[in-house]
Amino acid sequence: MVKALSIVLMAVLVLNFTSFAFAKTPGDKLIRGVGNVFSGWLEVPKNIDKEWKASKNAGIGIFAGIIKGLCLGLGRTASGIWDAVTFPVSIPKDYEPFFKPDYVFDKE
Repeated sequence: MVKALSIVLMAVLVLNFTSFAFAKTPGDKLIRGVGNVFSGWLEVPKNIDKEWKASKNAGIGIFAGIIKGLCLGLGRTASGIWDAVTFPVSIPKDYEPFFKPDYVFDKE
């Protein structure tokens, strides 16, 4: 059971780093959703790095990155849950994502 779960998790993480413009099928929506559920927390280090580099004061940049990362991470995780639960239904239209970009490391 643990081995099967590990394989599924690794497949989701690998597929998470691929870039889809829009999900065209329910399967794409499910993969995007599960990937975002497991990778939502990556918004925190991503935004710490981004804000720290953009700020003149490193402490303020790190603090702003943590706050921004937590908010975006919660949003990405919630969007992933939504996509995973509603994957058979075309809501929103054409299986488009609620959260942009589709994945945490896609270009914005």
